[in-house]
Amino acid sequence: MNNTFGSVDWNLGEVDAMTALDTSGESALIDGVTWRYLGRNLSNNGFWGLGKTVSNGWTDKYGYKHIYLDSGTRGITTFDKDIAWERIGKAGYSADFSEIFNEDWSAEEVQALYALYQAQSGSVTLNGYTWRYTSEEFSETQGKTLGDYWLNNHNHKFIYLGSGLEGSPVPEIPGGMALALLFGFGVSYLRRMKK
Repeated sequence: MNNTFGSVDWNLGEVDAMTALDTSGESALIDGVTWRYLGRNLSNNGFWGLGKTVSNGWTDKYGYKHIYLDSGTRGITTFDKDIAWERIGKAGYSADFSEIFNEDWSAEEVQALYALYQAQSGSVTLNGYTWRYTSEEFSETQGKTLGDYWLNNHNHKFIYLGSGLEGSPVPEIPGGMALALLFGFGVSYLRRMKK
């Protein structure tokens, strides 16, 4: 793991404590870092990035460390967020998964969307989309499953979290049009100033 996580100095007792984590809620403090059990199949794509193989250790783009201990659902992680953050984080990896949703968010951007979801008001603009909370129940209206994210035929993006988030494209003003409007406002202002 030295090449994966930099220089580590784990003794046998610390390694045993890490590999013994096998139920939700368990954690072990190793060299000042809290490691937790993660009941996920890490061979699938997730908030940790592309699926991995058993015995892999890696740091995801959000800065969390992971070790895949055995096939199925046993890994350990430094990830400490809730399931809504995790699902938004997975959508933020969709560019890596070559999916049409095509987002590549940083931890700060995921946190901004998570805060929007928690507040259930306001908006966040990321990568040409303005995101807002939506109370729509997508499992009933569109047959979606918790954690799904998708792009509809109107180029709106959605993340289903129980209620959810909707991203609408930010309207673009064509370059020449923006200059023409600015010039028109400027001329109008100057004429008013003369009077």
